[in-house]
Amino acid sequence: MITTPDRPTILIIDDQADNIRLLNEFLQDRYRIVFATDGERGLRLALEQQPDLILLDVVMPEMDGHEVCRRLMSQKETRGIPVIFCTSLQFEEMETIGLSLGAVDYVTKPFKIEVVKQRIKNHLELKQYRDRLEQTVAIQTAELRLAKENAEAGDRAKRDLLGLFSHELRTPLNSILGFLELLSLTELDKKQKEYCAIINESSQSLADMLMGILDLVEMELGQIIPDNTPFDLADVLQETHTRHWLRAQKKGIDLQFQDDASSLPLAIGSRKHLAKVLDHLLDNAIKFTSQGHIAFGVVRSTDRPDYGQFFVRDTGVGIEEGHREFIMQPFSQVEAVLNRQHGGLGMGLVWCNKVLARFFEGRLWVESTVGQGSTFYFEAKLWG
Repeated sequence: MITTPDRPTILIIDDQADNIRLLNEFLQDRYRIVFATDGERGLRLALEQQPDLILLDVVMPEMDGHEVCRRLMSQKETRGIPVIFCTSLQFEEMETIGLSLGAVDYVTKPFKIEVVKQRIKNHLELKQYRDRLEQTVAIQTAELRLAKENAEAGDRAKRDLLGLFSHELRTPLNSILGFLELLSLTELDKKQKEYCAIINESSQSLADMLMGILDLVEMELGQIIPDNTPFDLADVLQETHTRHWLRAQKKGIDLQFQDDASSLPLAIGSRKHLAKVLDHLLDNAIKFTSQGHIAFGVVRSTDRPDYGQFFVRDTGVGIEEGHREFIMQPFSQVEAVLNRQHGGLGMGLVWCNKVLARFFEGRLWVESTVGQGSTFYFEAKLWG
């Protein structure tokens, strides 16, 4: 039953009619009063009427107030109703028993009416605040549940998009690269070879961009599982140098790597992802360097000995100080300006940041001087 805010319902359960008449006389002007003279009927009324508060006598025949309170608190429909015990007993242990059963307060007989009124008022206000809080929590819980469902729907959409990219883009792109390789085996004149080289480079850039997008989506969905097996850092650096040496040579850039990594102990972590981070940074270094040299390597961090600190240093165009905080953001305006001159989408640094944070508890930062070059640093947790 729904009660209006200005007339809360109070259920009085007492086997003494005089007590009920007295309480009704002083409370009926502000409250709607219902009553029962035994515990069984009181329990039925509590379920039917859903009162805002119960005044409950302790000493009653057949079922005493303590048992009534115990049953009220055992039922979901009534356990939230405040119970104030009324008794002529003065023993402290009786009061303790009642409160331990879930009662909110205790008043003694003969009643001090003003005290009873004030305690009723206080507990009704507390119940009102509690009800409002529970309503707010219920609304917020429903909103969170809806947000969770929407997020799950978004994840499903991402997975669908991932499948679409995989099938609809990678398959024809692989065909283009495959036929380009076959075409390169035929007799071509100089101009045709240049065209094939341009097509191949553009196709490889598109493939790299596509794989970067797929990797980002897979990381967001938690679908990438790192391979945490021991590996040699010196081997990683040597293989990375080999992969990028020819491209650097074609631009007249001297590509160097720190060859004392063999003194470091075997690393534990995702070798593949660490190598890809280095690949991204070296790709950028070669892209934005037209002359001079590029060096890269790793040392053990002095501040955190379980971390390796990597660097990729170039003599390229450099980055203005005010723009450095933006280059880690996807599709930033700084990258857009540079990429109009040098090509590329700028997904690499975003991918690197996510990989380092997710798989290596690491971070990426940059130091740079315009016209002199940049040094990208990153830390990765490699040892226990």
